[in-house]
Amino acid sequence: MELLVGSAIALPLMILSTLVLAASADAVTPLLQRALVRLWQDIDYLLARKPALATPSWVPAVGDTVRYLDQQWSVQAVEVLLNDGNYYLCKVAQGQQSRWVSQEQLQLMAPTELARG
Repeated sequence: MELLVGSAIALPLMILSTLVLAASADAVTPLLQRALVRLWQDIDYLLARKPALATPSWVPAVGDTVRYLDQQWSVQAVEVLLNDGNYYLCKVAQGQQSRWVSQEQLQLMAPTELARG
């Protein structure tokens, strides 16, 4: 008898909880879909904005004289950032100032003797 009463209470509770769960999933699904579409569009926008890495017109070398911010600087160190060797980070110096900048921001003025030979 107790088993019958317990089943009589449990069955309607299970049906009601299933209905609530289905209604909440139905309400949340469009919100999740919109959020995922916006996220995908944001990622696509960010990736599409990045220009493709161009092949450098010159390979920087220590001692090169370069133009940076309309001033003459000299290259003190060069680091390759990508494995394919297409992107260079150069440490440039002018007097007591030095900073790391990408090769794209530099314009070669005079190559070193070592780079020519």
